[in-house]
Amino acid sequence: MCKGLILQHLKVRCALALSVQSLYEQYLNAEVVCSPTIQEYNDNITMNSPPTFDELMNPLLQSLRLLGGSGSIEEIYSKTVELTGLREDVLAQLHDPEKSSLTEVGYRLAWARTYLKKYGLLANSSRGVWSLTEKA
Repeated sequence: MCKGLILQHLKVRCALALSVQSLYEQYLNAEVVCSPTIQEYNDNITMNSPPTFDELMNPLLQSLRLLGGSGSIEEIYSKTVELTGLREDVLAQLHDPEKSSLTEVGYRLAWARTYLKKYGLLANSSRGVWSLTEKA
């Protein structure tokens, strides 16, 4: 099983109350890291829909690796956008235009960071700075 598929299905398996530890061990033992290509991302995104937070987990982890293991929220956002090749119209969507200027992609990346932290793959050492843990 490839790491990309394992991370994408981690949320579903947790909801089904299956062993997170077992799934994480499969992730660690996977030999192949599969990551969706830019075209696969664009093919999966409907006209007005950004990727879900779980679809952003692998690109987020890749972004942190490319940033040397840690980065600010802005650096992670920029690198993830670069890696996924998301369209401008998708990036421009605001999560809640009446309350903030946070984009939907930024909102979903925040949830991806939160879940990756819960899984022990990310650490939040100081405000706005995220880093990979030894598990990642």
